[in-house]
Amino acid sequence: MKNENLHILSNTSYINGDPIPEAQNFEEWKKYNNNQQGAYCRYINEENKSEHILYNWFVLNDERGIIPNEMKLADAGVWSAIENILETDEALHLSLMKGYREIFGNFICKGTKGKYWSDITSERDDKRAIFYDMFHDITEIFTADCDKRLGLSILCIKE
Repeated sequence: MKNENLHILSNTSYINGDPIPEAQNFEEWKKYNNNQQGAYCRYINEENKSEHILYNWFVLNDERGIIPNEMKLADAGVWSAIENILETDEALHLSLMKGYREIFGNFICKGTKGKYWSDITSERDDKRAIFYDMFHDITEIFTADCDKRLGLSILCIKE
């Protein structure tokens, strides 16, 4: 696997061209989540100051699609391959530490933690989804489930 094949999404529209709503404050974030509607936000809502975009789970699973045609969502196999090279590739490791948005609106852990969506709903609760979790000082990647209303990154790989 080559690092240049990895891509952290920063799309603001679906594949068909429809815009993804941008939540510019917590009230908007809460509204889109309560309606189970896809939305994105910029880390700390910095308009055009932050190129990194966080998405709720509903964006990833919208029928209009967000993953570019020449790419696929990073799955367990991709994450396993990434985990195998993190110890020797500090630049990649640091580049994946994008932080996230809690359901209560707080932005946290940029530079120290990365959380990335999968497209899998939790078996124990359909309001939760599986995600990949990583820390800046640990090369192991963990999987767990979390509330679909969080703002997480989406990692793709070129096919």
